[in-house]
Amino acid sequence: MKKLYWQKSGENITLQDAINSVYRKNSQYLDSAIGLIYSPEKCCFVKIDGENIEEPPKEPKEKNMDIASVFEARIFTKNLELRWLNVKNGEGKAVLISDAELDSCLEIPSESSEVLTTQEQYYLLWGEGTQNFSNTGNTWSKLISSRIGSLYVPYNEYKKRCYLKTREYFEEDKYGNISVSEERLISLETKNGNREPKSY
Repeated sequence: MKKLYWQKSGENITLQDAINSVYRKNSQYLDSAIGLIYSPEKCCFVKIDGENIEEPPKEPKEKNMDIASVFEARIFTKNLELRWLNVKNGEGKAVLISDAELDSCLEIPSESSEVLTTQEQYYLLWGEGTQNFSNTGNTWSKLISSRIGSLYVPYNEYKKRCYLKTREYFEEDKYGNISVSEERLISLETKNGNREPKSY
């Protein structure tokens, strides 16, 4: 049996405070983290640098994203995922999940549950990388699809397809049914032909 660990915040925490709390308790937890951010204006990837949220390059005439307007965020590394959900006026609740025991980063003590097994999944992002862009020292690539539009992703290769890697956790209920109880984001990866994926 494997275990899935998690810990939660209280009800009134901002996205920035959730990031700060995790980073200050263990700075390695969010090292080279990537975030998937949802706001009324757009859904986009961001980079987490310490306590700072780095937005992707902007299109002409596009405004900076208002962090206070974000209603959901999923920030991930290969080891853990920090989720945040806005409840009211930019405050909400956060949860940290991992395959390993967690330092005390959020308000409520850690809990765990047993899982039967895990399975890796890959979701193909629409579009192919077309160009690299430098943004505050980090490199982004722009995925473009004629039907979908464009999306910036934080990796430094272009003319390749990008995948979002996840891990599914399977549990058995009291009737013997097996189902996916959780899915954690792990990394962005690129593939070119039959080459092995490269993680970011």
